[in-house]
This record gives sequence, C-alpha cells and structure tokens, in this order.
Amino acid sequence: QKKRSLPTSEKTDGTNCFLEEPSPKYPRQSPGSQHSFLLQSPKMMYQNNSSPCSHLELPSSNRVSLSPQMSNRNWSLRKKELRKQQREVSNILKELKLQVSSKTTRLNINAENIWDSALKGFRQRKFSPTNTIEIKFTTCKNRSTKDTSAASKHRFFQLLMLHLQDSSLFEGSSAKNLSLDFQAVKENLYFEAGKMIAISLVHGGPSPGFFSKT
Repeated sequence: QKKRSLPTSEKTDGTNCFLEEPSPKYPRQSPGSQHSFLLQSPKMMYQNNSSPCSHLELPSSNRVSLSPQMSNRNWSLRKKELRKQQREVSNILKELKLQVSSKTTRLNINAENIWDSALKGFRQRKFSPTNTIEIKFTTCKNRSTKDTSAASKHRFFQLLMLHLQDSSLFEGSSAKNLSLDFQAVKENLYFEAGKMIAISLVHGGPSPGFFSKT
C-alpha cells in the first residue's frame, strides 16, 4: 500500500498544552550553561580553562561498589522505588480527563483533507487540550455540520488515526514501527503525531491499533 506523505500547514506560534512537552529540536539549557561546563573522563577533567588533572578520582555518587551484598541491597531498594513510581496507563488517562474543562475549542476539519486541517487546528494559538473539543466538519463544497457529541469527536480521531497509519511516519504491513523520514523530522511531524495520539486518548478517541509489539 502506497504511503501518503504528510504536507504541513502554516505554523502558528506555540500552544499552551498540558500534554505537550517542548520540542526535542530545541533542548533547554540551564542558566550559565554557555559559560561553565564540566567534562569528565577516566583520564582527565577540564573545567573551563583549567589544566587537566593528572590523577582523577570520580565523585562518590559515581563510584561503583564491588561488594555483591551492597550491590544487591542497592538494586532491591531501587526496584522498590520503581514500583512506587509505576502507574497504570488507564489511571493516568483518567487523571488527564479530569483536567478537561467545559470551555470549548472548535476545530474546523475538512473531511477530505484530514491531516492538513487537523495540523492547522492543533497548531493554532488559541487551541488548548484542556478545553472540550468541538468539531465542525466541512467539505470543498462548503457544506458543514457542527456536532459536539462524543460520536463526532470519535469519528474525527478515528479518521486521523487511519491517516497516520498510512502515512510516511510509519513502516510495515499491519504491525508498524516508526520510519525515518528526514523531511518529517525537519518539520517536527513526529512530535505533532505523538501529540495528536495523546489528545485522542484523553478526549475519547481511539488508540492507534497499528503499532508493532517489538
């Protein structure tokens, strides 16, 4: 099956999104990171313009204990901490759904060009995933229907997931993995697709049922 490429719509300024993390294209830097840096290796350490250390001792936090008993004890404590941090995905989704307010945000969706209209809607300045999504379907014949029901939103997200399934972002037959589309990376479309999937799950849409288990 021939994959559809993902054209981009005109980008707007960023959105205020509780599901959205900063784009991986623009990593954050801590204050003063441009003026102070620290490089460590088993052989030498540099800090700014200081001379290399001829004898380097790793910080205590980086030392590895050679005692089997100590290693087992630390690993046991670590596993207990991880179990405390683990949370069911269903519980996370329930908590996120509680954050959705009664305030509405309308998305004008062209059913014949689902990707472009969805991308434009999610990128608009006023879009917020904490608002209740209102769908207005349109066609090229300027016929439109507005429906705020769960069925309408489910249909919208279903069409969007089907488009993602056949897009150039994924490869494979029925069980798909992420592909490497350099143009999509350049246009940050992997990030946008992930945001769409997350919003679909929180707002009652379907999950992407085409992912490979491997």
